[in-house]
This record gives sequence, C-alpha cells and structure tokens, in this order.
Amino acid sequence: MADSHPDPSTHFRVLMVCTGNVCRSPVAERLLREVLDSSIEVSSAGVRAVTDAPIHPTMCELLESRAVPSSGFSARQVTVEMLQAADLILTMTRVHRGEVVELAPRIVRRSFRLKEFARLASNRSESVGEGLAAERWRRFLPVAVSMRGGVADGRSDDDVLDPIGQPLACHEAVFADLVAASCHLGVL
Repeated sequence: MADSHPDPSTHFRVLMVCTGNVCRSPVAERLLREVLDSSIEVSSAGVRAVTDAPIHPTMCELLESRAVPSSGFSARQVTVEMLQAADLILTMTRVHRGEVVELAPRIVRRSFRLKEFARLASNRSESVGEGLAAERWRRFLPVAVSMRGGVADGRSDDDVLDPIGQPLACHEAVFADLVAASCHLGVL
C-alpha cells in the first residue's frame, strides 16, 4: 500500500502533535503561522485530545501578550489520515513521536520532535536556497533526516514539557520554548 504523502506541487503541510491538543501543539501552531508565509499550512492535533476544547486559558493569555490570536480553536484527535496527509509531523515529546509513528509507520522519516527539528534547522551547514517557505522546508526535510543520527539525537531537552496543572512559571517556560522553536523555524 502506497503512502498517501502529499503532492509536492501543493502547500507544505505541518502537523503539530501533543497530548490533549489544548496547550503545546495549538500554541506552536499559532506561533509558527505568525512567522511563515502562507505556502505552509500548520495545524495541530492530540494523541489523547480533549476534543472540541479551546486553547488553555493561560496559554491564550501568553499568546495574546504577543498579539497572536488564540480564538477560534477546537482541539481534535490525531488520525492516520492527518498523519499521512502531512509533509512534516512535529511532536512535543519523544513519546508523542513514538505514538504517531506506531499509528502510521510510514511517517517515521517525516516526524520529529519540534525542538529537535528547530535545533537541526539552526545547526544546518548548507543553505536551503530562496523561494517560498514551502520550497525551503521541502528542501530541508531530507537534510534534517540525514542530520538526525548525529550527536545528541536523543536529547531529553528536545522534549517540550507538559505545563497542564503546573504553576504559571512552567507555562511561561513552555511558551518561551515554543517561541524559540518557531523563531528558528521562521528563518529556515
């Protein structure tokens, strides 16, 4: 059975994945949309989504403090179809990556942890050239795959911790991680 990987002539689709799809992945989705052109479509889902829930209130406040809209969001459960339709799947933790690869094994080469992918993008030694973001990201993806086996591939600090139920300082730290990752990816 062929992988239903998208046609390269269309937009580049990025799917952010976390647990409930109410905190990390929707915030990463919204932040990344702010720094990329419209050739990249960014969406999110959760491996155990709180279906139809809005973004967590604390994260809404943090988004809005940066003038990033937080309204109009509804959490959704990740599906095999979503994973297969994405050009790139960015998860918040190694566990999430394992869960989505188990669900759709053919995505293994196009799934990364968000901070891992951002780190690889910031450490790249070659240019991905000019053009729309979709073109640059499409050129960088095989480079990232080849870089993945390098030093510190399994870094635990590449996980974005879950701030749900934690103090405000934890939410702020997670938000800062997501802002930093989106900034690295915005210049890819």
